[in-house]
Amino acid sequence: MKFRMLLSLAAVGLMATLAVGQNASAPKTAAKTAAKSSPVDDVIGMVKAGFSDSLIIKKLQKENKPVDLSPADMVKLKNAGVSETVMGVMMDPGAPVPAAAPAAAPAAPADGAAAYPAPPPQSAPPPPPTDAAANYPAPAPAPAPSAPPMPPTNAQKKRVIVDEFDYSAVKTSIQAIFGTQQDIGKGIRAMLTTRLAQQGNVVVVERAKIGLLQAEQDRNAGNRVKQGTGAGIGKISGADALLTGDIIIFGRDDKNKGGAASAIGGFCRLCGAAAGAKKTDKAVVAISYRFVDAETSEVIATGEARGESKRTSTNVGAFAGAWGKGGGGGQVDMTSSNFADTIIGEATQDCVGKLADILSTQSQTMTKNARPVEALVADIAGPSMTITAGGNDTVAVGDVFEILRIDREVKDPVTKEVLDRITTKVGELVISSVRDKIATGNYSGSPAAVGFIARKRL
Repeated sequence: MKFRMLLSLAAVGLMATLAVGQNASAPKTAAKTAAKSSPVDDVIGMVKAGFSDSLIIKKLQKENKPVDLSPADMVKLKNAGVSETVMGVMMDPGAPVPAAAPAAAPAAPADGAAAYPAPPPQSAPPPPPTDAAANYPAPAPAPAPSAPPMPPTNAQKKRVIVDEFDYSAVKTSIQAIFGTQQDIGKGIRAMLTTRLAQQGNVVVVERAKIGLLQAEQDRNAGNRVKQGTGAGIGKISGADALLTGDIIIFGRDDKNKGGAASAIGGFCRLCGAAAGAKKTDKAVVAISYRFVDAETSEVIATGEARGESKRTSTNVGAFAGAWGKGGGGGQVDMTSSNFADTIIGEATQDCVGKLADILSTQSQTMTKNARPVEALVADIAGPSMTITAGGNDTVAVGDVFEILRIDREVKDPVTKEVLDRITTKVGELVISSVRDKIATGNYSGSPAAVGFIARKRL
């Protein structure tokens, strides 16, 4: 009996102990469940912690657990600064991530919107996701427009002399066209000078009236001209090249159809052509030119410039005055509009225009041959050095001279003439100022002395 009572008491105690244990574990389980946060809170926590959208998206895509966001959840996420891109990945982690678009202006709140407070203003839109940006690369920026090149100055342009053109080969044609002899060599030179000045690609140096220029300079050097108002002696510009040549064609190549035979030469035969005949007048002017380097007298380029003009009419006699025939045997001004209106004037202008274009092109490709210059060091003052060569010796600003120390001289044993000098380079001189007979610049190198050799580096 006692045993049964003891057994019953033990059973009751065990049941009480189990009941107490269950009651004690229930609060712990509830607390553990309450402590587990939702995906919405997890994302808000990561945003507030400063994680980038790209890192949050990678995390959501790796977990691959779609979240059914309610409107309240979406408002909560928006107020916490979560981007719509991240919210889209929360709802569908496997969908492609679009590139981030600029945030639109907030719409006016509708009825009941007061229950959802407006999101706080952001200083800047969130950065676009890295992965999305890789799928949608930004377009390359448009290149900035480059400034137009500056036109060359007169100092940079080539200087050209236009010589008179020899016309001895076409004197018969000239007599037939003008009824007298005309110096078309001078006329074409005047036309070409005007055309080159209009183009502005080269500088034409006057030599036809050089005597008048020299006389004016001599006059300015005397007492008859107020000092300081006239041109100085020795200031005439030099030339880089000379254009010369021969006029090899200056005439006509006419054709008659359906009437009298071709009339070539004088004008009287034109008037006898049959009525109703179709007449084609054609004028041709050709110049064989030579472009010569003024320094070396070498021919740089040769060629032929050819100009043509055509006119067709059934009134053959109408062309009698179309060739520029001079009245009374006087000289024709080939630069005048009257001559330009004639058929031979049109052909001449065509030829001159082509020759001007050729000259402009040739002058741009023309390069000066470097000339050796050797001088002596005349003065040294600190880094400044002066040598005994200047503009008269073609020295220019920017030229570089090697400064050489004379180690010994090689002389002729009989005449004692110096045949050579054995030298050692000690430094270099960069010219910064040039006068007629001297040039000055900056010297760098070992100590130098007056009398050292200065040799231009080619």
